[in-house]
Amino acid sequence: MHAYAETYLPRAQKNLGEAFDYAVNACGLSADEFMARLIASGLAEEWESGSPRVLSGLSGTELVRDASARTGDVRTWPPPQRSFDLSPAYWTGWTLAHYQWWSTRRFHEIASVVPPSEIIGMYGPLHEESEDRFVDHMEKLFAERCTEPPLKRFRRIRNWSQTDLAAASGVNVRNIRQYEQNPQSIARAELRIVQSLARALACRIEDLAVPLVEETA
Repeated sequence: MHAYAETYLPRAQKNLGEAFDYAVNACGLSADEFMARLIASGLAEEWESGSPRVLSGLSGTELVRDASARTGDVRTWPPPQRSFDLSPAYWTGWTLAHYQWWSTRRFHEIASVVPPSEIIGMYGPLHEESEDRFVDHMEKLFAERCTEPPLKRFRRIRNWSQTDLAAASGVNVRNIRQYEQNPQSIARAELRIVQSLARALACRIEDLAVPLVEETA
């Protein structure tokens, strides 16, 4: 079930498009970094639940500033943009809002499979196509990639190597390698280790979990 009525979708698409455009083109953030902040700040979850404040109450500029402040970045930001062209960053936010509404998937799940930086790369072939074409392409990528371990998917959002994740989380790279090669092993890891990985990757502990399969005699 959709979190909000389709009549609100154009406004939501406009807001997320403006947010990505401002974050990337005015503030110098990468699309992946902005998405990570949106998720870690809790604003993505509010969006997914259909919060009017987040969908349409805040402007794109305010979304960027609020997400950044909630995640500890209190720098002085560039002034709000007065106009927005259909830049690759704007199109990325616009189409992401549509796909999230259509699929009802959470933003962290979408970004773990197809990071925003990859969606920006789709601008050339797809920005003049219908939104249905984008949806079809995303569904194909989900079908191909969802066998990938969650830890590896979230690591890919950051464009991190296993060594990068080890440095950011404090978790031994050998453990990270083990969790990716044998995804069920993370369910047996110490809670503090999984917490450190989730914190570094800006996701929830349960997002990294893979259900244990009971061994049969």
